[in-house]
Amino acid sequence: MIEEALSEVLLDLAGSESYEADFKPIKPKQGLVSELVKGL
Repeated sequence: MIEEALSEVLLDLAGSESYEADFKPIKPKQGLVSELVKGL
């Protein structure tokens, strides 16, 4: 349900029938990745 709503909003913002999320993965400087994700 949430995924469908998010997809609908992204399609509206993109102004087309499809969209692509572009991001660059990062490596944490220290600690565990799970701690980094919790912080976000």
